[in-house]
Amino acid sequence: ETYVSATADLFFWHEQGIAGVVPTRETTLADLIMMGKNRPLPLIWVGHGAINMFHSRRPLLQHYLDHTDVPEKDTHLNKRLDLYETTREDAFPIFEDGYGTHVFRAKPLASFQELTQLMPIIDTMIIQTLFMEDDAVMHVLADYRAAMQGDNLAPLIEKYATVCDSGFYYKETVLEKLRGVRS
Repeated sequence: ETYVSATADLFFWHEQGIAGVVPTRETTLADLIMMGKNRPLPLIWVGHGAINMFHSRRPLLQHYLDHTDVPEKDTHLNKRLDLYETTREDAFPIFEDGYGTHVFRAKPLASFQELTQLMPIIDTMIIQTLFMEDDAVMHVLADYRAAMQGDNLAPLIEKYATVCDSGFYYKETVLEKLRGVRS
């Protein structure tokens, strides 16, 4: 999901014999629609749930704990912790496992507002269940099923508005820095 960010990438991976692709999580809705309209292979999208915004193969939490006086150094493995910044209100979930350290966006993604635009262009939508209790997963699945069958989206958009956000659908993540100009 880090190598597919444009329609040309879809054609490249199709030529390699790949059966389907997941675009990079920073893809805007406009770019996703463009890719979906011109896709030569199935398009898969993480449409709901925790979105990983940073991953390092290094055990960053373990390295930090190794240099502190914390008595129990292994209690963080495979467990959600929260990373707080002094300049932000929401915490970032952080998780460390055998694959490294993962930092997630503060709020999970919800795609109810975008669902009517996504349905014609996405072949498979993934509900990312990391950090979700089983009953919450069942509610989310039921809500998406109802929405896809034509139920009114407005109550679902409102239901998830405070606990989720729109991810990168409307945010460009590539910023061009002008020489000599600070932003």
